[in-house]
Amino acid sequence: MKNKNIYLLLILLILFSFCKKKINFVEVIPPKENTDLVKQKDNRQKDEIQNQQEAIISETGKIKPENQKKEGHIVNNSKKEEPIYQTGIASWYGGYFHGRDTASGEVYDKNEISAAHKTLPFGTIVKVKNLENGRELTLKINDRGPFVKGRIIDLSEEAAKQLGFRNKGTAKVSISIIKSPKPIKYRKRNHNLVYKKRAPDLQQTAYFYIQAGAFKIKQNALSTINKLNNLIPSANFHIIFSKNLNIVVSDTTKSFGEIIKYTKILKQKNIDYIVRKTFKSDTIEKNER
Repeated sequence: MKNKNIYLLLILLILFSFCKKKINFVEVIPPKENTDLVKQKDNRQKDEIQNQQEAIISETGKIKPENQKKEGHIVNNSKKEEPIYQTGIASWYGGYFHGRDTASGEVYDKNEISAAHKTLPFGTIVKVKNLENGRELTLKINDRGPFVKGRIIDLSEEAAKQLGFRNKGTAKVSISIIKSPKPIKYRKRNHNLVYKKRAPDLQQTAYFYIQAGAFKIKQNALSTINKLNNLIPSANFHIIFSKNLNIVVSDTTKSFGEIIKYTKILKQKNIDYIVRKTFKSDTIEKNER
């Protein structure tokens, strides 16, 4: 009996000793992520996104929306620069022309962004850069002009404000073609050649006349003629039709002094014009009175 009790006590002691032992839990800590590798990964993703955006711009010719608010606002300095089409003097027009139809048929608004050019197709989008202060502007060609010798583009009053020469009146600018409905031919000048001026023919007689506008819609040209002939009856303004435009011109005259007298009257009324010269009195065909 005693032996049985001793065995029972030993068994109980052994069980008690096992229960008393502590169970140790091991905490598993994940390895720390290398922050430098994460930064490199983020930078690679950003570079990929930027390259995709630049590829889209190069294909479509469109500027990123964050760099350009809308047509007529100051553009960004993109990596791809358009070649310069023309450099010269820009002016602006408003006042008398506000609310009237342009040569393209659109209504001219001096508070909107637009421009007039002598030859570029209507609807052409150009970038005009003021070479005197560095400001740039994108705008659409929707009118013909300027009709003052020595000027290459006529801007709306608002465009002149944004380019910073509204009060001055004129500024030296460069014109770059962004988009055009027709192919544009760039003029190339060979600087290795010596260009000689053609000697005037002493037997030819010079005739002068005034060009006061070019309109796509004939009725607008007729309205201008009525106003000008009421203002200067002796100039006898009329229409000639050339390159799908109704061009308003005066009769030719040998007297340049007479032309100057006409231009003074036009200046007083803020009417744009250009004086032209020809060597034939019948060069201008009077298609319409």
